[in-house]
Amino acid sequence: MKSIVKVVVVNLLVLLGLLFSAEIGLRVIGKTTYTDKLKADIVVKPNGKYFEKDTLLGYKQIAGKFDVTLKKEFHFTTTHNKEGNRVTSYHPEKYEGKPEIWMLGCSFTHGWSINDDETLAWQLQSNFEDYKVENWGVEGYGTLQFLLKLERALKQGRKPEILIVNHINFHFERNTFTFSRRLGVSTWNRLGELNQPYVELTDKGDLLIKHSEVEYEPWFFSKFSALSFYVQKKYEWYLDKQMRLKHPQITRMILDRIVTLCKENNIKLLMVNIHQNKNFLESYCFKNNISFVDISVNLNQEGYTNEPYDGHPSAKANKVYWNKLETYLGNRFLKKNKK
Repeated sequence: MKSIVKVVVVNLLVLLGLLFSAEIGLRVIGKTTYTDKLKADIVVKPNGKYFEKDTLLGYKQIAGKFDVTLKKEFHFTTTHNKEGNRVTSYHPEKYEGKPEIWMLGCSFTHGWSINDDETLAWQLQSNFEDYKVENWGVEGYGTLQFLLKLERALKQGRKPEILIVNHINFHFERNTFTFSRRLGVSTWNRLGELNQPYVELTDKGDLLIKHSEVEYEPWFFSKFSALSFYVQKKYEWYLDKQMRLKHPQITRMILDRIVTLCKENNIKLLMVNIHQNKNFLESYCFKNNISFVDISVNLNQEGYTNEPYDGHPSAKANKVYWNKLETYLGNRFLKKNKK
């Protein structure tokens, strides 16, 4: 009996030693526990809130002017109109009653980390004054929210002459709300109550839209152990992998609905690849005879982001976006202001 106890104790000590060694090793290479350190270092004035709940879209930007500070040093100003969309002009009344251009997108379109007059949509409005440009970009949005926002507007009796959809492949995981996406976006909850619409495929292969609170649930020991948190993320990565196989199919189905709405409402549609690999969107547009342009830039180039404070495109990058988009629009869609 004593020998059995001794073997058990020795094995337990060996196991604890291995776990301790793994914990130390992971911390040495920079792995962390799940702690409040994961929260984004963002200060918003006034009131500290930037988002509000929306029953359809999950959340939207609050109307008003906001001063945002990142990592205690970097500042920018963003202004949202009464609908929560970022402004595209200091004098929006000039454009009332004119044909509209709606630009759908995420934070790249909204212009997170740059000022109002540095955004892509602002430059579009400044150069094509015969149109009213609306910036419908919202931080964290995916293709599903683009569709839902368009559907709502059309049901309200509004429609644009031209719809620009700015696509990025990381919208895939937003459309299905993967574990990795849940972990990343949950840090924004303190800027307002967030809810996330997402899609699942039914047994028949149809889209089923659901909603979820934007919360991430760490395992108990993940709050204290880098090893536990590492294992949890690996497990969740495996679960996400099964969903990632369906991502292209799901996004194509969402895009199909946007295309159908545009055809039914006689809306000119332009799909834009604004970041990294263009292959998915270019292939989709080619097969469906949809206008497409790639305006992406290499954000690893110096000055093209606001690092070390933020990794989003800088004002410099947005100028490059505009130069590429302007050429396409001027040649295919719009007449530029006469000088």
